[in-house]
Amino acid sequence: MTEPPATKRSAAKATKAAQVVKAAVPPTRGSDPLSVARTAVAALGTVRRLRHRATAMTEAPGAAVRAVAERARQAAETVSAVDAPGRPPIQVGVDAAVPVHVAWREFRRLEWLPEGIDQVVAIDRVRGKRIRGRILRGPRWAAEILDDRDEESFAWQSIRGSDCAGLITFHPLSDRLTRIELSLDIRPADARQTLMVAARVADHRAAMSLRRFKARLELINPDLYRERERPAA
Repeated sequence: MTEPPATKRSAAKATKAAQVVKAAVPPTRGSDPLSVARTAVAALGTVRRLRHRATAMTEAPGAAVRAVAERARQAAETVSAVDAPGRPPIQVGVDAAVPVHVAWREFRRLEWLPEGIDQVVAIDRVRGKRIRGRILRGPRWAAEILDDRDEESFAWQSIRGSDCAGLITFHPLSDRLTRIELSLDIRPADARQTLMVAARVADHRAAMSLRRFKARLELINPDLYRERERPAA
């Protein structure tokens, strides 16, 4: 018994959907992170549409249609739900031409916190070891301070708005040179964030946040902190 024309058309669409999903996210090795990110974000819309289409197709008559549609749906879920257990944290660093106490003082203003995917701004201390703010162009955010050592390190764990543990450390290399290192352990909350982490966009954003901070530090007039460095009479 031959399949009705509508069923054949559905099977052809499902096959094409599976092929498009397979090619939606190209290999990222050796690719420019920003180009890969743009491709990944564009692919995400395709993946969502294909998942919806594949779900609808499974309700169509014909075992062949159901089988092809199921393969398309599984491919879509694989692309959009990639998990990377044991993924190493993001680690970036810069050397700023300022004394360590200057770098620490400017950071502890807590005007921002880098979280790779997001950047947190308008931060203030709520009580005890809790801080809150908002994600730039995003929802409200809150975190718990895990470590706060003067001129050494600051660690936090977000508890609202994102799922990220962060550690920033300050290492004096000389009287006027400080190494600043940032480590971030990000758990993506959705498919968009998963793609951004997989495409290393989060690494790029974390590095850019540190570079902007370095530039800000090095624009400070040295006369503003020389008084502290002057030995007592």
